[in-house]
Amino acid sequence: MVGDRSIDLRLAAAKEGRVLNNVKDFGAFGNGLADDRAAIQAAIDEAVAHNKGGILFPPGTYRVFRSGAPGERWSLDLNGVRDFLVMGEGPKSVVKLVDTTSPTGDWHVFILRNGCQRLVFKDLVIDGNRTGLTKPDEQSHGIEVEPGTEDLVIDRCILRECFGDGVRLLGAKQPGKNVKRLRIENCLFQTNKRPGLAIQRALEQISITNCVFDATVTDQSIDFEPSGSDAPTDLIIQGCLINHTNGTPAVTLSGISGPDPLVRCKFSDNIVLGGQIFCTDVNQLAIQNNIVLSPKRTPIAVTRGGDAVVIAGNLLVNDGISESAAISLSEGNQRHMTRALVTNNHCFVRSGRGIRCLTSDDVVIQGNMVVATDTCTEGILVRSETSSMDNISVRDNDITVKGAGKWNFGIRVGASSPHPVSHISVVGNSIRGAASGVAFEGRGFRQTPVCALNRIADDVPSPFLGIENLPFDSVVVGGATSRGGTTASSGTGRFVAGLGDPNNKVNGNVGDIFQRLDGIPGATLYVKEMGDSTNTGWVAK
Repeated sequence: MVGDRSIDLRLAAAKEGRVLNNVKDFGAFGNGLADDRAAIQAAIDEAVAHNKGGILFPPGTYRVFRSGAPGERWSLDLNGVRDFLVMGEGPKSVVKLVDTTSPTGDWHVFILRNGCQRLVFKDLVIDGNRTGLTKPDEQSHGIEVEPGTEDLVIDRCILRECFGDGVRLLGAKQPGKNVKRLRIENCLFQTNKRPGLAIQRALEQISITNCVFDATVTDQSIDFEPSGSDAPTDLIIQGCLINHTNGTPAVTLSGISGPDPLVRCKFSDNIVLGGQIFCTDVNQLAIQNNIVLSPKRTPIAVTRGGDAVVIAGNLLVNDGISESAAISLSEGNQRHMTRALVTNNHCFVRSGRGIRCLTSDDVVIQGNMVVATDTCTEGILVRSETSSMDNISVRDNDITVKGAGKWNFGIRVGASSPHPVSHISVVGNSIRGAASGVAFEGRGFRQTPVCALNRIADDVPSPFLGIENLPFDSVVVGGATSRGGTTASSGTGRFVAGLGDPNNKVNGNVGDIFQRLDGIPGATLYVKEMGDSTNTGWVAK
């Protein structure tokens, strides 16, 4: 129980000889009417001056006005405070901004500034009273955490009705004053106008666990919007429930374009209702084991710069009527997507695509189940758009349908000029409910694809399209490797299928086999009997 935990914390503080100042002992009323700001600030200042453990809010509603000092944009000031506990006794302990009749501008309930260390907020409600303020500014947060803050814990708190963010973590514009080692856990962020949690500039070692974000009014529920010269590193967001009710992305995970991406971030085991996870400029990002229901946007989108990304084990539902997807990887502003693993996701889409990979390198799309619930375009789309693509593997995916669902294409690979597609393999996939199974489009392919052992259901009238668009009008369908070497006896027993006579067209090694799909009697099967890595020596059998 909350009360039991509060008693335990007070007993622990007492054993250390550090008592908590009861704000009512300093003149706070907590009656929901009086301005208690000065009394609470006096309790804070006296506790700091005498090395006490912190302050305690007994049950009550403590209204607070803005600090009257020139330039101060807060009600309650924790200035350089260390080893300090700010504690309530559960949902009946409320700190709330007063109503106003004149413009308020920026106005935080609490501010942590000038290098606060080892602070704990626990069992407290912080209410920004956004509907009771007159012309507030968007920089009006429940808790403003400024550069240099370290070792902060916010636990079992409710942050609600802020005109700005519930909590804003504001790192440094320059290295050396990061916000470090912070835990936010078991908190409720409710009906804040801007994000429940906003992360800006340089932070490191941040853990957000077991929180609920509900009904953010205009912005993202969780928003990374770094600026300056250093981006966040080492973050975990885990076990949260996000009920997102406006048209923006539910979660943005972003770094700074160019040399300062978001580094080492894990978003896992969360439930996201009503919005997408949108990522830009990320490095070493894992999005795992989440449930995401996004009726209007792609549930997971990584764009404009991504490296070493894992998207795995998610249940994704895109129930909107749009040309979006369940998962999208793409380039933007000449910032490439590279080294990504998309695996073991379960995707339901009502329209558009299942998994979309545009202008990316070194991507594995493996072991996903992609389900169409209405008429959709592609189960998996791979296409070069603004630059070239290389080393793409699409394997062991199950592309299927539910109810009235159907696909125009199971797997569609497009290579546009002047942006070629080089090495790509499409192997071991299962496709049903599609007009076309596997299709290669465009004349920008630079290497013969590997396309083999894809299981195409009887209800797919066109299992394979586009072989005439490929180098040498052929695909590799078998063999130990996709090509042999240039030295003698370096062949790998490739099996190639294609159009026309392979002589003077298809490079191969001794022992390779070419199956001519438009063959005639005596000229359908060819064996490479002479020359390694040459296009002659094919003999019809």
